[in-house]
Amino acid sequence: IKELHRDDRVFAKVDMLTDVKSKVGYDDAGLKILNIFEHPPAPPPEYNNDPRIMLDFLDYLFDGDKQSIEHIHQWMTHFVFRPETRLNHGILLSGNSQTGKSTLGKIARELGGKSSGEITPEEMNGNFQNWMTRRRLCIVEEVKQEGNYSFYNRIKPYVTNDINTVNPKGFPSFDLKNILTFMFFSNYQNPIALDKDDRRFFYYHSKAIPRPQ
Repeated sequence: IKELHRDDRVFAKVDMLTDVKSKVGYDDAGLKILNIFEHPPAPPPEYNNDPRIMLDFLDYLFDGDKQSIEHIHQWMTHFVFRPETRLNHGILLSGNSQTGKSTLGKIARELGGKSSGEITPEEMNGNFQNWMTRRRLCIVEEVKQEGNYSFYNRIKPYVTNDINTVNPKGFPSFDLKNILTFMFFSNYQNPIALDKDDRRFFYYHSKAIPRPQ
């Protein structure tokens, strides 16, 4: 806000405007909005653009399953290049430890930039949503909520709602445009009690075993 002219420092609300590059936006009623969304960073001037390392990694992690690998390709591409359009489902990946599941999350976090970060299942299930502010990608590790339908029901709105109500600790609640998407990782099979026909998550259980060090 310090970069703005004094007369421009009054806003009707804050929000996450993924289709606006500047810090100032307007809603349909013409009210001024402080845009707190951080767009994904541009690629560095020089980088290794050989895709084989990533392709080999995904082939290993997803057991050579071409359909699942293609789904991850499309999901990641959408996440990076179309931030203005919210993904309609998250990723849930389980499997053996030390196989690179967290590495996939770290790659997505780097690609997403400052609006990406890690949260815990306890934070998601808590009464306060400070974690939701300025966040687009939420990476959740060590998920083990099988049979816990209350956890599943708690996170459903975070995936499907158009607007989320943020209840920050010590401050009044406020509404934010829902731009959230999730990546859940677990060492346990069926770590979340998903409905049989659930479309909120793409779930894959990897059979990959740790590679020799």
